[in-house]
Amino acid sequence: MEAGHHWTYGISEMAGIKYHHVVEYDEHTKKITITRVFDRTSDFRPGQPDLYTELSLPDINPSERTFERISAWLGEALVFDTRGLRDEFDSQETGDTTMKRDPIARRNFTFGVDGRRRVEVLVYNPVKDRADFRCDYEIEEDGVVTRAFHAFGVDSMQALILALRQLGAEIMTSEQGMKQELYFNDQNSDLGLLLPEGFSG
Repeated sequence: MEAGHHWTYGISEMAGIKYHHVVEYDEHTKKITITRVFDRTSDFRPGQPDLYTELSLPDINPSERTFERISAWLGEALVFDTRGLRDEFDSQETGDTTMKRDPIARRNFTFGVDGRRRVEVLVYNPVKDRADFRCDYEIEEDGVVTRAFHAFGVDSMQALILALRQLGAEIMTSEQGMKQELYFNDQNSDLGLLLPEGFSG
C-alpha cells in the first residue's frame, strides 16, 4: 500500500489545532483512505490519528474518475505525494491500465566505502496535466525512493528539460553531492547532469 504525507494546518474556530494528512492507496482494491493525524502539540487529541475519509475508485462513475475531480475532492498535493495513486491517473492518461510506467531515462551513481552504495535517478515520460505537461522524477538510495517530485512545462519538451535541471540541482546539493562523494563513470568531477542556468552549487 502506497502512502503520501501532506502537512495541513487546521482551519477551526478553536486555536491550537494542528494536524497533517496521511493518504493510503491500495492498488489492488483501488481504495483511498485519508487519516488525519493530530500534532503532538495540538490542543485536540494530541498525537492521535482520526479517519478523515475513504474513497473507492471503482465506485465512482468513470466519467468522474479523473485527476481533476479526485484532486478537487482530496487536494492536489495529496494526489501527487501518493505514488500509487499518481500512477493510476498516469496510466489512465496513457491508456495503459495494466502496468506502471517505466522510466525513460535513469542514471546510477556510487558512493561510500569501495563504492558499494548506490544512488539512482529515474525520469519518467512527460504526461498531459490539464493545460500543461508534467514530468515526474525519482531519486533512489540503495533501492529505496528518497525523493519523488515533478516539473511542469507548457509542452512535454519544456517539462522534461525543467525536470532534468531540477533533478541535477537536487543531486548536486545533496549531502553526497556537496561532499563530492558521488561517482559516475569512475570520476566525481563531472556527473554529466543538466543544471539550471547560473547554478553555482
